[in-house]
Amino acid sequence: MKKTLLALFASAALIPAFGEDQSEDVLLVHAATVEYGTTGYGYGSDAALKYIAEFLWGLLEATDGYRTAQVDYDSEGYAHSLADIYYDPMHAGLKATIGAGYRYVVLFESEQGSAFPEIMYEGCRQLSQVVLEAGGTPLLMMYRSDTVETGQYGEYAYRAANGCGIDVVPAGYAMELAGLQGKQTSANTARQAWISACAIYAEITGLDPAATGYAPSYEHFDFYYNDYVDTRYELSGADVAALRDHAVDAVSTHATNVHYTTGCELDGAVVYRAFDVSIAPITNNIHYFYKGSSTHEFTAERIDRLLDAPENDPLSASVHFLGNQNFDTRNWTTNDLTLRAGTFATYADQGLFLFAGGSEEGADAQDIVESNQANLMPMVFDWIKGFDSNTGTASTTSALNNQDCADLWDHYHQRGWKTIPLTVGLGRLNEAIPNFAASDDDLHLSDPMLYMNASMMLAASMGRRLAVPDALSIRRGSWTQAQLATAIELGHDLVKELANLSETSAYVPDSALAIETDALPEQTVGQPYAHRLSASEGDGSYAWELVSAAGLPDGLALSGDGLLSGTATEDYGTWNLAFKVTDGTGAFRKKGLKLNTGVPAATDLVAGTYNGQSVEITLPIYGGDPEGLAYFYTLPAGGTLTGEAPYLVYTPNAGTLSDSFTYYFSYNGVTSEVKTVSITVTDAILYLDAFDHDTLATNATGVGGGLANNTLRGCSWQDDGNLQFDDSGGTHYERRALAYSTNGFASATGFELSVDYFISSLAGAGAVRLSFGLVADDTAFDAYSGFDPFGVETSVYGLGVCMNKLNALIFTDGSSTTNLATGSFVAGANTPVVLRVEPDGSGGADWAWSINGVGQGDGHIEAFDFSRNFHFVAYGQDDQYNLRINSVMLKRIVLPDAFDLSLGRGAAAGELVLRWPTEPGSTYGLMASTNLADGVWEPVLTPVYGTGKEVSVTNPISGDTRFYRVFIEE
Repeated sequence: MKKTLLALFASAALIPAFGEDQSEDVLLVHAATVEYGTTGYGYGSDAALKYIAEFLWGLLEATDGYRTAQVDYDSEGYAHSLADIYYDPMHAGLKATIGAGYRYVVLFESEQGSAFPEIMYEGCRQLSQVVLEAGGTPLLMMYRSDTVETGQYGEYAYRAANGCGIDVVPAGYAMELAGLQGKQTSANTARQAWISACAIYAEITGLDPAATGYAPSYEHFDFYYNDYVDTRYELSGADVAALRDHAVDAVSTHATNVHYTTGCELDGAVVYRAFDVSIAPITNNIHYFYKGSSTHEFTAERIDRLLDAPENDPLSASVHFLGNQNFDTRNWTTNDLTLRAGTFATYADQGLFLFAGGSEEGADAQDIVESNQANLMPMVFDWIKGFDSNTGTASTTSALNNQDCADLWDHYHQRGWKTIPLTVGLGRLNEAIPNFAASDDDLHLSDPMLYMNASMMLAASMGRRLAVPDALSIRRGSWTQAQLATAIELGHDLVKELANLSETSAYVPDSALAIETDALPEQTVGQPYAHRLSASEGDGSYAWELVSAAGLPDGLALSGDGLLSGTATEDYGTWNLAFKVTDGTGAFRKKGLKLNTGVPAATDLVAGTYNGQSVEITLPIYGGDPEGLAYFYTLPAGGTLTGEAPYLVYTPNAGTLSDSFTYYFSYNGVTSEVKTVSITVTDAILYLDAFDHDTLATNATGVGGGLANNTLRGCSWQDDGNLQFDDSGGTHYERRALAYSTNGFASATGFELSVDYFISSLAGAGAVRLSFGLVADDTAFDAYSGFDPFGVETSVYGLGVCMNKLNALIFTDGSSTTNLATGSFVAGANTPVVLRVEPDGSGGADWAWSINGVGQGDGHIEAFDFSRNFHFVAYGQDDQYNLRINSVMLKRIVLPDAFDLSLGRGAAAGELVLRWPTEPGSTYGLMASTNLADGVWEPVLTPVYGTGKEVSVTNPISGDTRFYRVFIEE
């Protein structure tokens, strides 16, 4: 049961505190490995953890920034390892507590787990992610071990922790220096706890515990009666100082010590041996041996299936069953080597691996290898489970509940046998396959387990991934081919991962790499946010990524160089994030952090729009617009406001170029400052028409006048709430009509035409056409009698799109037409098209266009006359389909004003601050170059969102000369 330390002295109770905010607290978790009704390692570990929690709480309570932190602890006496806590449903409550959102969770491995790095790694791998997903930071405690030498234990701990990206608290080294390893009395347990508390304190705060002035005392624990007595003791002052110094020295020293320098893929219980089976005497014919019963036989059948599959040609399998003997059905005995000497001699040095259920004392693996099987890898199952007569999913739960793999791992430890990690694999399959069952007949492994077992053996002995064959056989049940393939792939990947003790399945060097960011600044809804994550040590080249499953809140993004930026779109309260940084050597670290939503204060706002066009203005929202929030605002002089605060819509009056209004809000009687919303209206819209039943000639709510219709043959364009092609009154393929704006428009800086259209089909029947675009006014539109001005006629000067026949963007120069690009038009739905054309500075034009928001290409026109006046023109032909234009907007392209980019030194050494003004709605990018000769610019930061105010960006600098430029993203 989780326990919460509320005070230091015995007069304050230890009580559960489920459901409380744990965001500043520390949790200590110990897999104590005590069986029901027995004693042994872990006996009294609840006392040890209680002491550590008390002492750590006392240190934190005396430290600024940590005074309110609680220290909770849970010593799980029936967990065989940290991995057991993760996988076994028996420990689901503790697993939930670990993921409750603690700032730090310190993981203490069991005695069994500390002796085997693969077990320690798996526990760290799984539980650390639980902690990270909850926005916390996991740490692995290197405590004391009664069975593993301290240096070896330290190497195991650092390999396991580095492979998961977490840090180690090296208290075990300090205990060895103090001579406390293996000593278990109440006083020595308190001394070990004081060392541990000081080491944890130094690790999480970076401070010296001596500065707190805290003096520890402890409640006496009687190991004979396994209970506390009503007596409290204090450690001597000299003892307190010496033990504390040992702890601080261990943390400082081992932060930079190198605990290993080589990979471990061939050294552990689980191995990944890269072996070339193509050379003699094996020559791609994989001889393997096994001893056992039905499960072993079923496994062998699946090994054969993988090796003999055409997908894995030229490999083939040669299996040698070594038989059941009176000595033992499944386990390798001291008699087996003699009994099977003839078989081994027949296939001398050709065996790749051998597997059995286990091995008895004295039956060493090396004896087989040294006989006449130099290439052989002897392996045993990590599997001694019973299923308690359960079938289906219940068999998996039962198997996990009864977990005790110590004996089989001991085969490796004592006798040199390599391990096939089926227990961990079972846990992984239980998460990867819905309704997974470890057994489906009360006795034997299920098909996914059998295929995973086979895949693990081949991966361990060959060090390669085999192709997954088609039509995998199924012994029992209704497993899908995809599920069996998952088991095969998982088997290979898990062996490689455990052999390397790394989630990357590759060697991870011991490194002092660290994430220095301990907290994230508060994020305010609707306000731009930017914070750069910080790391230290390693080789200095840092690549950042997010590793929490929930991702980032909407509006935020994380760049590879560690910049967390963007604008939150809603009040999400607290968001848990987990970050990973990797340096160039392959070392990596992870940390969980919490990002909180702040209360937006009233602030000056800047908005921009175009003449004749409304703009949405959202006032700052306090707490997601809760009850009790009220807005007050004045009315602008040059336009109108509609909507309901905080969601307002501003519409400018004709002729307005700038406007403003003020606002403030109150929340439960507290009133904000009065702030100003400044609005800029750009006179850029030349023509705007939404066709609201006011006739073609009238455009009362738009800009730029109305339209005229030219009935070319039997049809017309009408304002029916949209610009509708009227095909009533007969049928003929030459029935057609032209609509054109009565006014022409000029723009020396180019045009942007936005048209929302509808065509019922693009099947290409008859002569149906819908075309629209810009045509110069030297065409007499009222006298026009031709066909499609964009796809057929060459006498006009214009640029536009033609669909259903050409489905293209067309330029016509008065004598010929040029098909610029084909487009992916849409039928049966209202669809926007945006066409942009602007001068290239040399008498030509650059163009780009999109359909339904998807770019359709861009290009160049050698000569384009921007001195002409252009009309909007729509052309319809034939009567078979429904053709209409829903809205039209023609804008003059407004070039951004040039601005100065200012530079300055940052607050920290090696930082450069760049500042520039921005326009609302614009998106900017920052680039850098080491010289101006080669024209090579590298992106530094993008996107930066314009707010109408000056923005500043901090960038690290080196001794090299660098040039910077800012661009606006289109």
